[in-house]
Order: sequence, then structure tokens, then C-alpha cells
Amino acid sequence: MTESPSRAKDQRHLLPHEADSLLSSLVYDLSQQMQTSMEGMLKMICEIDESSNGINEDIEKCKDSALERKKILEEQKERTRRQLWQIFCEHSGPGPGLLDFGLERWSINCLHNLAFNLRI
Repeated sequence: MTESPSRAKDQRHLLPHEADSLLSSLVYDLSQQMQTSMEGMLKMICEIDESSNGINEDIEKCKDSALERKKILEEQKERTRRQLWQIFCEHSGPGPGLLDFGLERWSINCLHNLAFNLRI
């Protein structure tokens, strides 16, 4: 069976229309996939941003805690330095003290080491 010339001519005219339809369908599917992918990426970006904000808050809390701890240690160091100096002065004052018992060298070395360790 052979096709009539008019039917073959109609099929040739349908081919560009079918190609356009197929191409339109392909472009539509591709745009849908791109939109889905972009929505997924946007969701991930938002999650990363939220995590980043949480991490930054934790870092700030740690910094604040470290600064507070440093302040406390500095106060303890100063208090200890004053107490040691007071003890040294009390035992080196008039009357029998560390210096009178031949412990001058020991007490000076101890104070020097303590002062060095406390950076005073």
C-alpha cells in the first residue's frame, strides 16, 4: 500500500509541528527540573545560613566566657601577688623575720620566682 501524495505532504508538514511540540515539552521539563533544583539549593542556603548564625553565636559566647575567665584570673593573680608581698613584708619587718633566720636568699628567690610566674 502506498500512501497518497497528499497524505505524505501532510506528514511532512506535521514533522516541524511535532518537532516544535517535542522541543517545547523538553524545554518545559528542563525548566521544571531547574526550578526544583534552584528551590532545593535555596533551601540548603537558608539551612547553611541558620547553622552559620548559630555557630557565630556560640563563638561570641565562648569569647565572652574566655574574657570573663581572663578577668577572674587577672584578679586572682593580683590578689595573690599582694598577699605574697604582704607576707614577705610582715616577715622581713622589725623583729625576727625570714631575713633574720638566714632565709633571705631563699625568700628573695621564692619571691623572684613567684613574681616571674605571675608576671609582676
